[in-house]
Amino acid sequence: MSSPTDAKIMRPDLAAAARKAKARSGLSAKAGLLAMAVGAGLLGLFVWQAGVLAPPAPQDIVTDDKIDKPDQITGLNASIAGRDANNLPYVINAKSGEQDKLQDHIIHMQTVTSVFERPTGAKLDVSSDTGIYDRKSKGLELIGNVVFSEGERFRATMQKAAIDTQMQTLDSQSPVKVDMQGTMIEAASLSVKDNGTRLLFKGGVKAHFEMKKTATGDGG
Repeated sequence: MSSPTDAKIMRPDLAAAARKAKARSGLSAKAGLLAMAVGAGLLGLFVWQAGVLAPPAPQDIVTDDKIDKPDQITGLNASIAGRDANNLPYVINAKSGEQDKLQDHIIHMQTVTSVFERPTGAKLDVSSDTGIYDRKSKGLELIGNVVFSEGERFRATMQKAAIDTQMQTLDSQSPVKVDMQGTMIEAASLSVKDNGTRLLFKGGVKAHFEMKKTATGDGG
């Protein structure tokens, strides 16, 4: 057994150990609080930097510019070239062209000028305000101030016409006026066949012939 004297001698050592343990515990607690404070400070700094330095969220672009027919193929100075059933070339030019939104084989054209070559080498010229070209049928529908001419041989005017580019035929779909070297002909419709060599007038045909005056002497 330990004596009362031995117990008294050990108590100071125990007390010192207890004080050291308590001190270490206090330091650990303070270190933990300090670590939490540092962590909170770093988190706050990160959040501030993210809000200040990060790029703003993308916004919808608002513009006053109007986009016409955004789903259609359009272009300026449209041109369509091909060959007819006789392997003769033709070309259809337009100031602008638009592909139809529902039927991609349909081309809407503005300010149309066309040239077709005949077997004789002569040129057939066709023009109109607007046109609709069908890439499947090779047909061309003309609307507004349609003019069909072959040099000085004849000049026909109408408001609507349909052309078969493969057969080089033209059918007016409105009344027509034709000037054939001074002979004026009016009719309800006109059909041009055989590469422009045959003109067929139908409906209320009227013709006006201008006779050329011949010079005569005074008989002296």
